[in-house]
Amino acid sequence: MESNPTAGWVERAESLILSLRDVTGVDIACEGDDILEVNILATGDRPPKQIARDVRSALRAELRIEVDHRKISVAQRRDDSVLREGILLAEGTVIELVPPLDPRPAGSRRIQFLGLDLSLNTHRAHARVELGLGDGEAAGEAEGPANQDDSLRLIAQATLQAVGRFVGDNTRFTLADLVTVPLGGEPVVLVGVHYQKGRERLLLSGSAAASRDLQTSVVFATLAALNRRLGRLSLREAVEYELRPTTI
Repeated sequence: MESNPTAGWVERAESLILSLRDVTGVDIACEGDDILEVNILATGDRPPKQIARDVRSALRAELRIEVDHRKISVAQRRDDSVLREGILLAEGTVIELVPPLDPRPAGSRRIQFLGLDLSLNTHRAHARVELGLGDGEAAGEAEGPANQDDSLRLIAQATLQAVGRFVGDNTRFTLADLVTVPLGGEPVVLVGVHYQKGRERLLLSGSAAASRDLQTSVVFATLAALNRRLGRLSLREAVEYELRPTTI
């Protein structure tokens, strides 16, 4: 730990972490004021990497405590009682103990959402979306004006850029439109995507309910627009994954 916390910081830090989404247990191992390990038990389907980032961000923002990401481990108990563990080794890198890789062809597996970072300042916003396919990972980024509507479009554009790293160079996805509409008393994100491969051009659409997390719902709506088309493409998993520091 780089900062110099006051007495009782461990109890406050553990209480803060327990208040985070999906976290059900925490244990901070220390030697004096130096953090040796932060062990997290979580439930739900969010990637361990995303939970670990939440922990780092909360400790930094609330208690001014900096934790080396290599010291955070997340054990995640799924609904089917399968326990899997993700250890954050470097920014953007997680080793996970998961069931054996799905033997089906790459094109028959769906791209998975791994993480989202959206940083804002007075005038600009920067979105970074991380996706996975089998044992491959890819990230997409977009930057633009710092208002809510444009920020959501940046998230969709970053998602499309990340997807593009899994498909051939002759396939392009570009954002056509993004709107949020009420449906059944809940907000729903609708995304339109222009698809082009050779001379073939189509408008694809997808949606996702946004009752809990509007930003993440943009990613899911964008992927929903692409899923059926991606099933017909030859996807590649050998993706160069560029590691960059997370902007807070």
